[in-house]
Amino acid sequence: MRIKSNSLLAVLMAVMLILGLTPSTAFAADQKATPGTVTLTGISAPTYNKINIRWNRTSNATHYKIYYKKTGSSQWTGLATVSGNTTSYTHTSSKTRPIVVGQKYTYTVKGYNSKYNTNGHYNARGLTVQTKPSTVQLSRATLASNKQSVTVSWNRASGCNYYCVFRKTPSTGWKRLANLRSPQTSYIDRNPVKGQRNIYTVRSYYSPTRMYGNYNPSGISVNVPSSGSTGSQRLTPGTVTLSKISAPAYNKINIQWKPASNATHYKIYYKKSASSQWIGLATVSGNTTSYTHTNSNKTPIIPGQKYTYTVKGYNSKYNTNGPYNSKGLTISTKLDTVKLKNAVLSKDQKSVTVSWNGLPGNGFYYIYRKTPSTGWKQIGLTDYRFNSYVDKNPIKGQKNIYTVRAYVVFSNTYGGYDPKGVSVNVPSKPTPHKHSYTSSITRQPTCSKEGIRTYKCSCGHSYTESIPATRKHVWEDLGTDIWMDWSYSLQENTGPTKNSFDVYAANVCTGCGYYYGMVDDDNFFLRMDNHLDNPNSEHCLGGYTLLTVYEVHHLLECKNCSINKCGEFSHYEYIFTWYGHNDHIKLEDWQIKELGLPLDGTVKVTL
Repeated sequence: MRIKSNSLLAVLMAVMLILGLTPSTAFAADQKATPGTVTLTGISAPTYNKINIRWNRTSNATHYKIYYKKTGSSQWTGLATVSGNTTSYTHTSSKTRPIVVGQKYTYTVKGYNSKYNTNGHYNARGLTVQTKPSTVQLSRATLASNKQSVTVSWNRASGCNYYCVFRKTPSTGWKRLANLRSPQTSYIDRNPVKGQRNIYTVRSYYSPTRMYGNYNPSGISVNVPSSGSTGSQRLTPGTVTLSKISAPAYNKINIQWKPASNATHYKIYYKKSASSQWIGLATVSGNTTSYTHTNSNKTPIIPGQKYTYTVKGYNSKYNTNGPYNSKGLTISTKLDTVKLKNAVLSKDQKSVTVSWNGLPGNGFYYIYRKTPSTGWKQIGLTDYRFNSYVDKNPIKGQKNIYTVRAYVVFSNTYGGYDPKGVSVNVPSKPTPHKHSYTSSITRQPTCSKEGIRTYKCSCGHSYTESIPATRKHVWEDLGTDIWMDWSYSLQENTGPTKNSFDVYAANVCTGCGYYYGMVDDDNFFLRMDNHLDNPNSEHCLGGYTLLTVYEVHHLLECKNCSINKCGEFSHYEYIFTWYGHNDHIKLEDWQIKELGLPLDGTVKVTL
């Protein structure tokens, strides 16, 4: 029995009315499907350069977009777009998407529907984590043959630039012994705790973010006897003969001496000349015969203050000190001569600004002025925080010459001065100013934004003009890890609107993803038999499934406007999912030829 078309239409309308459907509700069912909000489930930093984010699947999502940012920033950066079957992503540090050790990062995920080009809501707070340097793997702690020192060694750790060495005993807590720059991987403890078990550990440290790695709380240990094998005779160093002292700069003093017998090291001391209290400066090796003391907060040098220095020998093997010259050698430093920069007449020609290079360590600067017909006259005083002075009353109609001299109050010491000075002619009456502009590009134009050219006059006046946008994209290759459909966002794109394409379907093993190939040829059943007979395939029960073969291209992104497009062909692959993990399996040339696909891809793209 044949039903006419008009009768069929009437029947369908009647059914729709019975079910409560109208043409408008039927149309609404076909409206765009928007993904739901993604629920974040966890975040972790398994290594110093990797962060893993996890989430639950949400409705209507064919893909998920992952974003990250520095914690505290408002600007999200896109990381990747993954398939709707994926519920985790591991961000590995790269040049374009770096992870700095110790920096806190926040991650979020939103759903995306590629069919309707719709994005779901996302968790604006995200999840936050920071990476740490790798934990140091301890190697060994070895007692020296003389029982006087212990050598601690360890393996190199990733993500750090320092190693912090600690020691404890069964009755004490951890004590820091040294901070060593990477890649040093050993340390000699020359003063272990005698008669005790000495326990050592090492902690990695990244100084730019002040981030420590974890450490081995058990450590490695070695027993140190109460006394070492020093022999029957204890050698004592002889008296050190001081030979010379000098002050090469305002903040440096150099002491020199002659070698002393039995000295494995030398200890350097100094004091204010009127004081009786020696202060330890440094201990140097026995091959050294000079030391330069540089000013610091702990051991200061005040210009003009007299200081006395001495040296004594030390034998590390027997822990013995030799006698020293108690009189020592005495010297004082001088302030350097101030280096003048210039003298500049103001725009209104009513004042002169004198500037110079600062001298660390002084208290004040005295400013002097003269003319060709007069001598130097002090006109100003400023403290060490300022490296310029404004002369508000220069001598009009004359060449004004300026110089500067440093002064330290604590030692009543003056530095030298430049007798030539710096000069500027001061007119009797101000002359009118004419603008003279120089131009520079202060903002380079990009593909989407105008640039700015700025014109400046020496008087401070300026104006700008716009530079048209280049309308040329600067493409960066993001590789093939991200698959994207941008047909709704890139109107100017005339080529393919994706960087991955469904081109074939191949049969693979349901147990491990082994390639069986085409179902309609002898090779399919031959490869299946060979695979199932393989001892390594005991878990594979002979089933097979049909998986999509994708043609994958590089993804290109404009560095300036973040627009994407399809790049050159890369490879063919199929995706096999097992234990919740996706394996992207690339096809070999013989497999591509068997499926009848071109080796260089089917889509041609002009970059």
